[in-house]
Amino acid sequence: MNRPPQPGLVSAVVPGSLADEAGIEAGDAIVSVDGRVLRDVVDFQFYAAGHEVQVAIRKANGLDDLVLFEKDIDEDLGIEFERATWDEVTLCNNNCFFCFLKGLPKGMRKTLYTKDDDYRLSFLHGNFVTLTNLEDADWERLDEQRLSPLNVSVHATELDLRRKMLSNRTAPDVLEQLRRLGSLGLRAHTQIVLCPGVNDGEHLARSIRDLGELYPTVQTVSVVPVGASPKLEEWSLKRGGIPLVRPSPEYAREVLSVIAPFQKEFRRRFGATILPCSGEVYGTA
Repeated sequence: MNRPPQPGLVSAVVPGSLADEAGIEAGDAIVSVDGRVLRDVVDFQFYAAGHEVQVAIRKANGLDDLVLFEKDIDEDLGIEFERATWDEVTLCNNNCFFCFLKGLPKGMRKTLYTKDDDYRLSFLHGNFVTLTNLEDADWERLDEQRLSPLNVSVHATELDLRRKMLSNRTAPDVLEQLRRLGSLGLRAHTQIVLCPGVNDGEHLARSIRDLGELYPTVQTVSVVPVGASPKLEEWSLKRGGIPLVRPSPEYAREVLSVIAPFQKEFRRRFGATILPCSGEVYGTA
């Protein structure tokens, strides 16, 4: 992170909750729990889960307060926060030629253009992340706080092809990272954004096979078509020279011919549907 965490600003308090009874109000800020400075909502939920919890608060009027809560294990204090992270959101260090942010029109709210790649937001909100920016401290935290499942954008399991798609020559081997998650007892949902002529055909089959072999660490392998807006198509050609092509009915049928045998095999082997395919592919086919 680029700057130290700030106190977590309270946006609302659930009426009748423990926090409400303790006099915590919107506009107050949570400074620490049991002496631990918090980085985000995940830290707050993790460290405030105990039976006896001491919470340091900075009131909206600038005065500091210390509240001791005695509660049931995992009982919610009833505090809602203005933001999920109280330090800076971790941004993406990739430059994918198919990144949907490049195709967004102008004039929308600023946060829609934030190119985040933060595993905390993946855990909290279901955001897809690439895992290309994890440091040792992040892995230690994943282990300690059991942040599972994560949602991981894979796109291709072949290292060179994935690096090409991410425009990141140092991207780590995602299969090794998923195995590491599995060794910690954590789970992941994965996705493959299918770019015609890039990661389809035999590459798609290999990715599905590789990810399927990691079940149950990999809970699902979702295949979705690239969102090729005219603006994104133009940017892609300028950026990487790789044309983005919208799937045709014939192409969609070819994709389904690759996916369908794996769907049957995985249902037979695992007793679960782990390979969903986007409705757009079925509709186009």
